[in-house]
Amino acid sequence: MATIECQNCGALYHNLPAGTKLKMCHTCICEEIYPLLDAQVNLVVKRTGYPRGWKFKKVFVHSDGTVYHSGVEQPSLKGTLPPTAIEAKPKKSKHERERERQAALVELQKLKKQLNKETRKTYAAKLQAKIKKLQKHI
Repeated sequence: MATIECQNCGALYHNLPAGTKLKMCHTCICEEIYPLLDAQVNLVVKRTGYPRGWKFKKVFVHSDGTVYHSGVEQPSLKGTLPPTAIEAKPKKSKHERERERQAALVELQKLKKQLNKETRKTYAAKLQAKIKKLQKHI
């Protein structure tokens, strides 16, 4: 067993294996790594002005009249079609989400009881599929 000091700050480490030569303490390692992580985290997301999933639509027309077929621009069709209407998802309140979750839990409990009683494989498989779907919803 050997005593070695940190190569940066000089903190002592006791009872290390005999073959250990270089050692950095955890604070020095964190000081070296965190600036790199901060640089990666603070990347600015550039907005394109297009809605989510616009490339996957069969036909998408931007508000400036540019026409896209499956995400590929069609310059010959520019300005010939009306812009695609973008529908916003309806937002649910916290109480509505909680009510839906409680209803799903009650349904899940009923399905599990039915599954325990079920002896036929095909019906059991159908019940398991419903249970999986409800568990994803919860």
